[in-house]
Amino acid sequence: MTRITYSLEFMQISLTGIHNEPRLPATAAEMPISAVEGINVAVIGGGLMGHAIAGLHAAAGAQVTVLESDAESRRSMHGRIHASFTPLGSADRAVANTSVTSDSGRALSGSHIVIEAAVEKIAVKNDLVRLASRFAPESIFATNTSAIRISDIAESHANPELVVGTHYFNPPHLIPLVEVVPGQRTSPNTVQKIAAYLRLIDKIPAVLSSDPPGFVANRIQHAMWREALALLEAGVADAETIDLIVRNSFGPRLTVMGPIENADYVGLDLTESIHSYLFPHLSSTTSPSAEVLNAVARGKLGRKTGQGITTWTEQRAQQATERLASHLITTFSSRKG
Repeated sequence: MTRITYSLEFMQISLTGIHNEPRLPATAAEMPISAVEGINVAVIGGGLMGHAIAGLHAAAGAQVTVLESDAESRRSMHGRIHASFTPLGSADRAVANTSVTSDSGRALSGSHIVIEAAVEKIAVKNDLVRLASRFAPESIFATNTSAIRISDIAESHANPELVVGTHYFNPPHLIPLVEVVPGQRTSPNTVQKIAAYLRLIDKIPAVLSSDPPGFVANRIQHAMWREALALLEAGVADAETIDLIVRNSFGPRLTVMGPIENADYVGLDLTESIHSYLFPHLSSTTSPSAEVLNAVARGKLGRKTGQGITTWTEQRAQQATERLASHLITTFSSRKG
């Protein structure tokens, strides 16, 4: 029996298991890119993002093993995957191709791709990189970080050329795009292979040329959140009104026309005039909003605690989840390839 215990600054993880029937060793070089079947994927972490990431790879035909230290999360894994993929009609296949274990050697050894879906803390991710580097040193290590530079995460890997960012968006089984982010030492071959594989599982890889903090999507998204929270703090409108405006004005347009295309579309002379007047009045704070800081300090974390900036009942949370899923399925159901 092999026991691996490693302490992290932000969390304690103890993984114990017997290495019975381990998968044969695999490397990135051996990974087939013509078919999903035959590809072994390990997902580290089976939480909100991890279980759905595991399910989407399994539903596409990959053999997936989830490495999860929490016993309750392991027990509920297949049920959560089944619930997430039932609306897509692929729940049975997603469950059948997914196994879950607390044994790091069994999960990681033999994987062509190791996907890290842990908390957004650099110390945690660096420890998991070292773990993967021990058991799957020749496999692609794909981190699902949404903001941390890939170059910083790759420093802990024995082969940093195999470390790449694959930033999925929540819910990952419903949103088709994945940001593919190379670090300073990521090899072009790693980027090409992971992009080709993502296309095989019907995702849209958006390949970046560098890894600034936040990449592309979150830099744009959180710039908007910063301004929305600044308007809330200034009393310009309440939270419900701000969200109402975004959902029913430029929000729907963004699904068919991005910001740069829209600037061209309306005319760069108009864009220049608006920016010249407006930019000096926009928030430029480099700290989180006081609304957010005060709420977190009081333990009001949003949906997960029932209260954040707004109030969340169980009914509202369920309705929000169903509304989001229904909208995304309808929006992307006709997408080809």
